[in-house]
Amino acid sequence: MRIFWASCSLTLTLLASVNSLPASAEEMVSKEAAKAHADLLDGGKYSLAENRGRVTVLAMWSPDSLASRKSMGELDRFFAAYQPRDVSTLAVSTVRDAEVLRQFAAKRNLQVPLAMLDDHNLGPIKEHQLPVVYVFDRDGKFHSMHVGLFSYRVLERLVAPLIR
Repeated sequence: MRIFWASCSLTLTLLASVNSLPASAEEMVSKEAAKAHADLLDGGKYSLAENRGRVTVLAMWSPDSLASRKSMGELDRFFAAYQPRDVSTLAVSTVRDAEVLRQFAAKRNLQVPLAMLDDHNLGPIKEHQLPVVYVFDRDGKFHSMHVGLFSYRVLERLVAPLIR
């Protein structure tokens, strides 16, 4: 019986430590996202540091991810509505194929700026974790994030505390 309870205790301890990993992993990834640079499809470069003074929404996505593909229309709608409110929105693809991204955008008539992830320390982002939305305040500090499929309303809730 002691062995049974000891194994239950060990199992619960392991489960508790495994369940705590995603929170600390998310925290680490969100800090590193602020350092990431992206190559814009028009040939330019994007960095969060150069975008200070505006609330920034970075959506990491992949055309290979079903949730990402479903979320892109919502991101585009958000971009159109919030660009006049001094909110910068950028869709950063983990796929580094400009032609694939251009075709994707043209087929869906997307207006949101698209970029490809450049050198970063985010580590591998698994498809089931995409899309990931990061929101940064006007000082470029990480504010919040959302992992997985998102809607226009989710994006609104993420930026609402930061808009004057």
